Amino acid sequence: MSHRLTEPGQLPILVDYIAERTKVALHTCTLVSGVEETRLPSIDDFILYVVARSYTTAPELIMCIVYLSRFQERLPPTGVTMRPSTPHRVFLAALILAHKVYNDDSVNNTCWADCSAVPEWGFAGFSIVEVNLIERRFLAFLNWNVHISADLRSRAGLAVVVSASIGGQAPYRDYGTALLASHRAVTK
Repeated sequence: MSHRLTEPGQLPILVDYIAERTKVALHTCTLVSGVEETRLPSIDDFILYVVARSYTTAPELIMCIVYLSRFQERLPPTGVTMRPSTPHRVFLAALILAHKVYNDDSVNNTCWADCSAVPEWGFAGFSIVEVNLIERRFLAFLNWNVHISADLRSRAGLAVVVSASIGGQAPYRDYGTALLASHRAVTK
């Protein structure tokens, strides 16, 4: 079963939640004045655009939220400065990581660089060099801790948000059915 977010009401619920989690994760950071990043879309618009363009699934978004929470937990309480695109970079890193951990055959970072462009805003997106750096720094910041246990998946609020966004469907892939079907096709 695919958990693509295709219904009109599904995506906004998760996008709003993830945008809020991204903002909360960075609430202690101070914006660096004088750093100009032209035509940067709002974090909400950026998340919506990247999620839709990358065909992100509900389980990947759950993992993204967990990684954002881990990021927030590791931030020092004060004294961190950020540039205007930092929320966008942090979200993108969390989503890339979630996608790569969840999928055996993940897209490369060139595709993520392409997905980060928002032409409607005139935002060219992040370069492949930036995406590689964003991913490496995010992983290092998390101490390369990418494992998500079942208790983390059912953390406060996630089940309700995801269930509402995917119309009550189970938020995880049914690997058993998919494997059984592919095995039957191969053995025929």
